[in-house]
Parts: sequence; structure tokens; C-alpha cells
Amino acid sequence: MNYSTSLIALNKNIRVIEIAYDDETSMNPYDKKNNRKRFRTLDKTVKIDDLVVIPTQTRHLMTVAKVVEVDCRVDFKSKDEIQWLVTRVPTEDYANVLAKEEEFIDQLQKSEERRVAEELKKNLLEMHKDSNLENFDIVGMSTPILEHKQAE
Repeated sequence: MNYSTSLIALNKNIRVIEIAYDDETSMNPYDKKNNRKRFRTLDKTVKIDDLVVIPTQTRHLMTVAKVVEVDCRVDFKSKDEIQWLVTRVPTEDYANVLAKEEEFIDQLQKSEERRVAEELKKNLLEMHKDSNLENFDIVGMSTPILEHKQAE
């Protein structure tokens, strides 16, 4: 008797999902078969393309894999053990942190640009205080140039 599947038969809340360890771009069907494994979970939110933590015999006895199928049919006659999924990786939280960081960096860059521009303006006005740079009007300067070119 396979005890891991017998529990699935007794509890309707247990879902079986299939994961892929690696990218499944290989054209060799043998590679794809060996790349996949099934796990049990009580988490109803797990869906295709989610990243999940699964038990392994590698470092820290866990690794991350990608969900490729959910609510899989179970072969109750199979001798293969179906282990428990450790957890779903909350990638939304990570994406939110990255988005907030990007917004913060953008605000810092804009602030730095304003500070540099103000410092440059201050230095220019200080260096050329007798030249009346404060009243320099670039729009007024360009109008006669444009009118002059059109007249030619």
C-alpha cells in the first residue's frame, strides 16, 4: 500500500500538483519526464507557473521549482511516494518590494538632478554676478533667430 496516496483518497482537500525542476525547453521527452515530479498540498491558491519550495536531498534539503500542472489525477496503484509541498513562494511580495524600490530610486534621482541643477545655477550666478544672468530669457532669445531664418 502507498500511504502517501491513501491519504489523498481519504482527504478531498489534498491537491496533487506537478512541478518542473528546470526549464522544459529540451526536445527530448525523457528529459521532460525526469524533470517533473508530483507533490501534495492543502494550499488551494497554488496555480500553474507559481514557484514552490519542495523537499530535496540537496543543500538545505529544499529547492525551488515551477508548477506545471495542478489538480493532477492520482494513480492509487503506483508505488511512487508523493511528498508534501513545503510552501508556495510569494513572488508578488518580492515584485512589490522591487517596484517600491524602483519608485524610491526614481525619486532620489529626480531630487539629485534638482539639487545639481540648483547648485549649478547658484555657481553660475555667483561667478557671473555682474552679467545679469538672472534675467536671461532663452525663449526671447530664440524668437528673433527663428524670425530671422524665416525672413531669408
